[in-house]
Formats: sequence, C-alpha cells, structure tokens
Amino acid sequence: MALLQFLTRGLMSNLLPAQPIYVDQIGRYDVEFERYRSSGNKAEEGIALYVNNTPDLEGAQKCGFIPSGYSFTPKEKASGWYKYSFNIKKQGVVYIILEGITQYGAASYYIYIDNFRINCLGEELVHNNISVCPNEPYSEFGFDIPQSATTKVGVVEFVKFHPATSIDDCDYLERLVLNVKSGGEQMVDASICLGDTYFSEAFPSGVSIPGLYQNTIKSKDGCDSVVSLNLSVRNPLFNYRHTICEGDTYQFGGKTLNKAGIYSDTIAIVGSSCDSVVTLFLDVLPLTFEDEKIICGGDTYYWINDTALTTSGLYSKKYENYLGCDSVVSIRLTVLGTNYSIDSTICRGQSVNFGKGIYAESGEYVETFENQLRCDSIVTLNLFVIEPDTVDISDYVCEGSTYYGNGYINLLVNNDTILLNSVTDSEGCISIIRLTIDFKETVYYEFTDYILDGEIYNFCGNSYNATGTYTCESKTAEGCDSITTLHLQIGTGIDETEMQSLVVTPNPVHRGEIVRVALELSTADLDGTVVSVFDLAGAEVSRTTSPSKPITIVCDFASGAYVVRITLATGEVYQGKLVVK
Repeated sequence: MALLQFLTRGLMSNLLPAQPIYVDQIGRYDVEFERYRSSGNKAEEGIALYVNNTPDLEGAQKCGFIPSGYSFTPKEKASGWYKYSFNIKKQGVVYIILEGITQYGAASYYIYIDNFRINCLGEELVHNNISVCPNEPYSEFGFDIPQSATTKVGVVEFVKFHPATSIDDCDYLERLVLNVKSGGEQMVDASICLGDTYFSEAFPSGVSIPGLYQNTIKSKDGCDSVVSLNLSVRNPLFNYRHTICEGDTYQFGGKTLNKAGIYSDTIAIVGSSCDSVVTLFLDVLPLTFEDEKIICGGDTYYWINDTALTTSGLYSKKYENYLGCDSVVSIRLTVLGTNYSIDSTICRGQSVNFGKGIYAESGEYVETFENQLRCDSIVTLNLFVIEPDTVDISDYVCEGSTYYGNGYINLLVNNDTILLNSVTDSEGCISIIRLTIDFKETVYYEFTDYILDGEIYNFCGNSYNATGTYTCESKTAEGCDSITTLHLQIGTGIDETEMQSLVVTPNPVHRGEIVRVALELSTADLDGTVVSVFDLAGAEVSRTTSPSKPITIVCDFASGAYVVRITLATGEVYQGKLVVK
C-alpha cells in the first residue's frame, strides 16, 4: 500500500509517479488499485490518475479522479475500500502518476491506496453465430444466461472477464454473441365488422367474438411464438324511436308501417367496410287511453277538470293529444267494498296465519284489516283442511324373484308383505300409498299313476313306458313356477277282463279320505254288485257287496296306485284308477 501525507495548509498537491512500463499496444493495459473512502471530505479532495511518457504532469493524459468522500461521484454506499480500474491510452515507455489533492488548509491529510497493479489484456475470446429462441436460457462456455436476458429478437452480447493466472499471462475477455430468433410474444390488435370472422396464421379456425385470445405457433425460425389477439368488433347499430297516431303510416326501409313494433334495415356506410343496421322502435298512440283507479267506499276521486267520482264505473272524455290525434281518455274507477271473503285450502298438518291468529282446522274465521288505501275491511277466511288420503295397491311376487314396480326396484320379498310410502301431490298434501304384496310360493304337485305293461303314459309332452319318477316344470296363471312330480308304476297282476271305464272322484286323495264312484245304477242293479279295490300286484285290498247309493270307498290304504273294479250281477265290469297320497 502507498501512503501520501500532506503537512502544509492551503491548496496543495503531491505527486507519486510509479515505475515506468513499456506499452506495446494502446488499450491493452489497465491500471487497477483499491482506494479507501470515508465521509467528511469535500468533492475537490481526493486522488487523480495520469499517464505520461515522462514522470511529470506536462503533457500528461488524465484518466480519472476519485474523491475522498464516498458521497461524491463515483458514489459509494459507505466508508470502506473500493476497487477502481483505468485503461492506458498511451504507447511506448509510460509513467503512471498519482496526484493527491487537498484544499482549505488541512494541517495533515492522508490518502490510502492498496493493491496497486497494472494488468495486461490478452486477445478476446468470441463465441459468434449462436442462435436461441426468445425467453430461452443458455448455458454453454461457462456462461449462464437467464431467459429474462433473451426476451427481445436480435443480437445480444455478454462479456466475462478472466484474470491472469500467472505473472506471464494477461487478463482477457470472453464474449458471447447470441442471436435471438423470431418468436416470443406478439400482440396483435385487430377489428372486424359485426357478423364477420377474423382469420390469421395464429387463428386458422377464425374468431368472431370480441375479446383477448392467445395461441402458440411456430415462427419461421422454428421457435414457439405466443400470439395474443385483442379483437374488437365494430357494431354499427343505430337505434331510434318514432311515434305516430293510430291510423297514420310511417315510411322505413322502403316499407309503409302502421303498427307498433321493432323494425330493422341494413344500409351501406360510405367510407366503411361494415354495413349499418338501423333499428326503428315505432310507437303508435292509440285513440283510446284507459286508466284504473281504486278508492275506499265513501271517498271521492277527482278526475279531469275536478270531476268528482264516487261510484265504480267507466268514465270517458274526448281530447286532441300532442300529435294532433283525436283520442278518448277513460278511467275505470273501482270503489272498494268493506266486506269480502277468502277461500283457502291447506293440508292436514299445515297452518295459516290470518290476522292475529294461526289456524289449522277447517272453519270460518273473521278479522278486520286496514288495506293499502287505509280502508277498514271485514275479511272472512273460509278454511278447508284436506285430510291425508290412503291409496291401496295390490300386487304379487313369485318365490325366487325380487319385486319390481310401484317405485321399488330389486326388492327382496320372502312372505306376504305390506309396504307404506308417502307421496306429496301438486298442492303439497301427503298421501299414503299402501302396497300389499302377495308372496306366490312355488306350487309343488305330486301324484302316482300306473299303466299296464306295454302301455304308453303321456306326461308333460313326453311319453313314458317304464316305472320311474318324472318331473314337469311349468308356469301358473300368474307366471310363477309350478313343479309336478309323477310316480309312474307298471302293473302286471291285475286280471284284464273286458271292462268299461270307471271314474273315481276326487282323485288322487289322501289316506283315510272317501271317494265317490261316478256310476249311475238303480237300487235293483246294486243288488249283487261287488266293489273291489286291487293294488298293482293284483291283491284285493277292499271288497264290498251290494253297496248303497251312491257308491263310496273309504281309502284306508297305503300310498300308491290302485284299481277300482265294479262287477254287476249281470256280469258287466267297470274299472278305473285311484291314487292315494
């Protein structure tokens, strides 16, 4: 660090020349040093730097002046050490001269400098012809360029200083030249006529509604270009109103008009690409004007020319209006009576506020009110209360199915069920829906029948000729399942004497029940008649002689199929089948 000390008062200066250096090229060398600056000094007190080919100031070139006070140009933020650099603009043998300057007779004044050095500048390293898109960051060659530095289209340069790494090297500058291609953000203001559509490369589908739109496209350089469109729509609409008398006409758009309404016509505007739409609001003054007034009973209404009116009625007078039209002015006067009634209907559970009371039961209620005209009125409320209604609906569901209908979906029902539901009608009243569901069980029917060996038995569309159990599935009249089981037996031990068919009812029957033989015989015919019951093996399990009328049989037999045979005294034989469950 070099120190300059002033011991005299008044305007003084002190020179401090450095050792000479040889400058082989103007602009290649810089002088750099650090200077301590503080407060309390004048703008004229400080240190000046010169370069010259001799160690004095004659013919010297002044490079700059650094005041002692930090608040003077170049300004710093506070007291402290600051670095300054100056370029040498002379060639050959060059002296660096520092001049300390003080004023106002300071007894002693110190100037502090440190890290005084002379730097050489080497050949600049340049990176050219590097293209980027707008708002695109760049990080190459040690540069870290943010996107905020590439917002504008064109050439932008960035410089980086590299200090010397040894005493034999020079400092050098590295320069990055970026070419920011077309793209980025573009604002377009456009205007169209009402009914037209705006088309462009950025908006190929067209835009017809005013507003701010944005779209991203590729520029000619291949960069994303954000195009913002501010579209306005010129609306050359002109509206005006015109009034005519009833019976008169008005010409508009080549048409003769005589009725009130809204009419439009399109005309071309000179100097504009947009047609103009003119809208006419045509009013037609009627020949008759009618007004309504309401007064209290006993009051008086004063009409035109103070005409006193006290009773309800229609009053008219003929006038000429401001358009010169003859017109009839009428007033319909209503004189309010003092008594009237109101009918009201509510649902059970609701109530009505009427006068000073709240009512929920049917009846007649009377209150005195003051109406909007301050007339006292006696009002009678006829209140009707609607009782809730119950609606019965019957339906059924088959066993194994879920119930659909009457507002229910996939409802599981396992027995006879009653469901209650409430609905609200258009008047807000609640009705009860009572749904009775009849649970239809699957019908199982089982019986035993027999055939003789070699016979064919037809059952459920099939033919059988062998002993066995056979099942038939069908549907009842309601569409539910019905399963019938046949136990078929083949008999071989019954005497097949020539016989006639015999019907026994009911058939089949349960054990212990009585069946009746459907055979009409006289009392004489029954004398000597034999009634026999055989099982399928041919064994006689029951025998009755000379039965009474009608012929009945007590079926006290085991479950199975049997043959009932009646043999008359004349030798005639009747035979039928009987099944006992």
